[in-house]
Amino acid sequence: MQISEEEALDILTKWKDESAPVFVFGQNPSRSGLRHVDEGGVDWNIGLRGKISDVFPIEWVERTSRVGGKIRVERIVGKEPLGNVSEGKITSKAARVVVFEGLGGGASLLLDTCVFAYCEPCEGPPFLPLKAASCLSIFFASNELFVLYKDPMIASHVAAR
Repeated sequence: MQISEEEALDILTKWKDESAPVFVFGQNPSRSGLRHVDEGGVDWNIGLRGKISDVFPIEWVERTSRVGGKIRVERIVGKEPLGNVSEGKITSKAARVVVFEGLGGGASLLLDTCVFAYCEPCEGPPFLPLKAASCLSIFFASNELFVLYKDPMIASHVAAR
């Protein structure tokens, strides 16, 4: 079922507050076969078992100005809302960041221009023949897909592998 960005952020924040175990599976499924970097892309998959450690807004401002006849683009990023920048052409964007923490490291996703779907209960990934309590799918415009599976059984099953 497709859900709004606000509903997805509520789910992510709830899972963070619960310290719920999640299995994050990401992939770029749209390209067939491996490609070289100079051919426009590389197929990839990623998995992370852990929990959501933070969900926060982020804002960035791009300032374009001319310096000595050349165009200069400066990006200013911050967790807190940024004040007005007075020089040059200003482009301002806002999004959310989700930070995952696992035993072997961490990862973060910038949730910008995404579509969300939620399912309860749902099937686990193909290599884990389990049903998850619930899952949140995040579809990016660039054809990447991340699925977050919330279920203690999935987290413990992955740990046993």
